[in-house]
Amino acid sequence: MEEWIRANLLELSDASGFRFSLCCSVCGRVWVSETTPFSGIGRRQTARSRALYEREREEAMSRAVSEALRGFEVCLLCGKITGKECLEALGEMTVCRSCAERLKKQL
Repeated sequence: MEEWIRANLLELSDASGFRFSLCCSVCGRVWVSETTPFSGIGRRQTARSRALYEREREEAMSRAVSEALRGFEVCLLCGKITGKECLEALGEMTVCRSCAERLKKQL
């Protein structure tokens, strides 16, 4: 699930630092990670400074994924990223509210 979250993060980084966001596919709530400042060295165009920038960005993204995992899951049926408040337990399975409603209608 971590890779699924990582692949769906939207980068909002700017001069103040690295930030990422994720949106619940059910209710549309947008979550934004805490800003992680970067050293600023990466703005210089040398191979070494670019490598440092990329390392800092990767570390910030990993922290953002960890943060996001506290509030989001991937629906087991449709595969959409869903905020935990939009999930429902159906028996032993946890699915998004949309899939839960569809399944209840089929029963």
